[in-house]
Amino acid sequence: MITGIIIYWLIVFLSSYRHGVFNFEEAVKGTGGLAWYLLLFVIFVSLAQKIARLHLPKVWLFAVLLPLRKWAGIFAFLVVVSHSLFQMLDKGIATNISEIIKTAFSTEHAMIFGALAFLIMLPLFLTSTNWAVKRMGYKSWKNLQRLVHIAFVFAAVHVTLINFFSRGEIEFGPLILLVIYGGGYFYLWVRKLQASKTA
Repeated sequence: MITGIIIYWLIVFLSSYRHGVFNFEEAVKGTGGLAWYLLLFVIFVSLAQKIARLHLPKVWLFAVLLPLRKWAGIFAFLVVVSHSLFQMLDKGIATNISEIIKTAFSTEHAMIFGALAFLIMLPLFLTSTNWAVKRMGYKSWKNLQRLVHIAFVFAAVHVTLINFFSRGEIEFGPLILLVIYGGGYFYLWVRKLQASKTA
């Protein structure tokens, strides 16, 4: 999985360099897409496993996929860092901290939602080690890691509105995924209520 992610990132990087010129806009799109796919994997493999557990015996596939969530989350953040760097290089403000903050949190484009997702993912990345789990205690660490769901929502809004402010276009794919995500966890909540009533 790690090898595949690195190869994908290198393809994005190399394909953005043509005729002696680096196309930062293309690199932004490519790395943004990769980060989004990795975040989708983190969110939906967990949701699918929870739903499957209600209806099926232990599925071997999840035993393989679930441990990969950690690495998908780590690389999602690292790819987001490169995505952000390419964006700032494209705008010519990569070395201007105040301008970076001003641009990232401007309400004039969808970047603010990506910036919020980035800030939420930062502590999750920093605490992705076994040392952090032991230091914080598993329960506290797990509660912190659940913030990835909020990061996912912000990232979905970011992707949905990425072209809205410039061209008035809305990307409906992330909205559909948000509906599926919400419906899945609503279903789990209903089943939990039913189980508590019959207990």
